[in-house]
Amino acid sequence: MQRKIVLHIISSLSNGGAEGALYRLIQYDNKYKHIVVSLTDGDVYSKKMIEIGATVYIISMPRGKVTIQGLIKLYRVIKNSHADIIQTWMYHSDLLGGLLAKFAGYSNIIWGIRGPYDKKRTSLSTKVIIKLCVLFSYWLPKKIVSNSYFAKNAHIANGYSAKKFVVIDNGYSFSMEQDLDLDKAELTQKYNIKSNIPVLGMVARFDPYKDHENIFAALSLIAKKNIDFSCLFVGPGMVESNEVVIEAIDKYNIRNFVNLLGPYDNVPAIMSFIDIHILSSAAESFPNVLAEAMLLGTPCVSTEVGDAKRIIDDTGWLVPAKNSQMLANGIEQALFEMKNLYNWKIRQQDCKERIKNNYSMDKMTSSFNDLWDSLT
Repeated sequence: MQRKIVLHIISSLSNGGAEGALYRLIQYDNKYKHIVVSLTDGDVYSKKMIEIGATVYIISMPRGKVTIQGLIKLYRVIKNSHADIIQTWMYHSDLLGGLLAKFAGYSNIIWGIRGPYDKKRTSLSTKVIIKLCVLFSYWLPKKIVSNSYFAKNAHIANGYSAKKFVVIDNGYSFSMEQDLDLDKAELTQKYNIKSNIPVLGMVARFDPYKDHENIFAALSLIAKKNIDFSCLFVGPGMVESNEVVIEAIDKYNIRNFVNLLGPYDNVPAIMSFIDIHILSSAAESFPNVLAEAMLLGTPCVSTEVGDAKRIIDDTGWLVPAKNSQMLANGIEQALFEMKNLYNWKIRQQDCKERIKNNYSMDKMTSSFNDLWDSLT
């Protein structure tokens, strides 16, 4: 029997949480055939998706701009796809992809919402898109998938149709194919990391949502207590050429304690290498990095944002957002427990089991399959 088709429309295929979730979903789903359309670029995931059997189209609209040529190209791809389901990912794709799919005669349209929608940190243009999505949410999509209860509730509070929402948690792969030991040796040597001190880390792009100043201030408080440590910052924008980052590091006098790695291809190696992962965000929906770290046995200290509490539960430390003193306290508590190797080993195992038992790829894939099946 011929497999039914899901056409995914996503803003980009760069190295982000939504892109990673879509890639894993396609990789694990054997029931449906998948077509992926990126509104902007191909970047990291286009080749990967082709390798696992997806058909990929790149519309190549400039970031932040909508072009007539791009809309025509997108409409043609949708019209000719003969898809059974149109699955859009994030605001711009929800609006543009949803409307063009409707005009092309499709009715099985599902939106995807993943962001926390913090009004203070959302650009004016995105706010306009969200306002339009609020209006169209009552008749355009049949369902709206959110990856967190926090995001679901935030968008309903801002006017989205409440009855359309379905929450599907992110899922994670439990098989690590990378040779993590090689990367660990490289990291130790390249960044001159001492073997006898704790290694902290934060994997996150440079972005107001991530509130890096919060962690810089917290690390400064810890350093003033003569606690020795090293902290790796990984992600786009976390580089020496970022003057804002360097000024903040100098402001808090922590240059000797931090290394800026920028984007890093093998994030699992980073998560396995560090002792404690820290998330200092001011706002999140479903912070993937927590689950990714925990899956490799790395306990987390996180601000209580989005669904962080659901992810971590009692395996780590949760602190209020935008409170550097409380973040410093949480990190200190984790560092103190590290000294008890027996307790630390138990916590590491608890982290792994927490993700394996609650956020498997089987669970995520089955949830999407059930949703798609209900509409076809």
